[in-house]
Amino acid sequence: MSTPAPDVVEQILQASSRTIALHGVRGASVGAIANQAGLARATVYRNFKTKQEIMNATVEYEFGRFFTELYEVVGKLKTIESVMEQGLMFAHAAVEHHFLLQSILREDPSVLEPALSASTARIEPVIAEIFTPYLPKGKHQAEQADFLSRMGLNYIATEGRWNFERRADVRSVVNVELLAGVNSPAMKFKPASVAPLLPIRDTSLRTQVVNATLREIALGHYPDVSIDSIVNQVDGSRSTIYRLVPGGNQALLDMAAERESSRLYSAVTSAISAEAELHQGVLAGLTTVWYHLEHHEALREVVAKNPEYLLNRLRFNEASTTYLAASLAVQPLLRRWLSGEHASRLAEWLIRVVVTYWGAPTWYLNPGDPDSVATFYGRHIAAGVSAIAASAE
Repeated sequence: MSTPAPDVVEQILQASSRTIALHGVRGASVGAIANQAGLARATVYRNFKTKQEIMNATVEYEFGRFFTELYEVVGKLKTIESVMEQGLMFAHAAVEHHFLLQSILREDPSVLEPALSASTARIEPVIAEIFTPYLPKGKHQAEQADFLSRMGLNYIATEGRWNFERRADVRSVVNVELLAGVNSPAMKFKPASVAPLLPIRDTSLRTQVVNATLREIALGHYPDVSIDSIVNQVDGSRSTIYRLVPGGNQALLDMAAERESSRLYSAVTSAISAEAELHQGVLAGLTTVWYHLEHHEALREVVAKNPEYLLNRLRFNEASTTYLAASLAVQPLLRRWLSGEHASRLAEWLIRVVVTYWGAPTWYLNPGDPDSVATFYGRHIAAGVSAIAASAE
């Protein structure tokens, strides 16, 4: 008895995976995929308009296979703790050894970001469905499942300080960063005040250039910001600006990011330093950073129109570097209450939370609203913060 042939779309996606494995992302042209599938190019184009559409669909196809295997791994487990431990370890190993994903990460990670972004809205509810039957029934069950899904995906994408081949590491993350809020009663906190960004008072050419760059980004010109696009907005000649910013487009963007990051860090420092107690300090820091990220016109435009420029630094290998740098900056602010190791752990976790929910709408958190942030903190973060503090004693 012969095996039924796959439908044309599945045939194309299987061929896409084989082509990437053989020739890499750059070699996986529509023509090469068609040849691998034994189809005419016209047949491929009838189903997919562009190569990027094929890449998106291929990643989603591989995710589908991954979830089938994941269900087999966790389907017979009895507790949410065991589901999350086994699921994270399985997922980490699957990512580490997946030929398609690793080929893309080695050669051209930018290809993966649109595919991940296109799939995330469909992936998170699927993972939440896995968790839901194991969670306490009640009005917050769906919220808890969504939190675990979002944060679980963050840890799958980037293990950071942890070694997910070690069960002790995985168990520690599951019990503290993920499930502490599920296993403990919600805590109530007064909303924190937002520390303001430092005002910009100087009128130097550098400041004018950065301000003009941010205006261009806010107008939706992020991919096209250049010295030519800002020269008429500042008090300096084109040659003077080129001497100030010799790196062109990327140097302009880096200069703007450096200044705004410094302003944000200063505001977070002020927010945390103004509080005498650990929970209030952490809540003040979260509230301040989320508020300014949400209300920053240029960043809001990038997140809405060109999220890949930010997100490709917040997943997989790039994210490990980002998390390390950010946690090193935040850790000293927490040393008033915690030892260096515990402050580093909390700092990385908080950065993950900020990144996971920034620009990703959900019904139970408005990052730009201090009241909403306080409720979120009390339900999902506070118990974990208490656990980290208790382990430091």
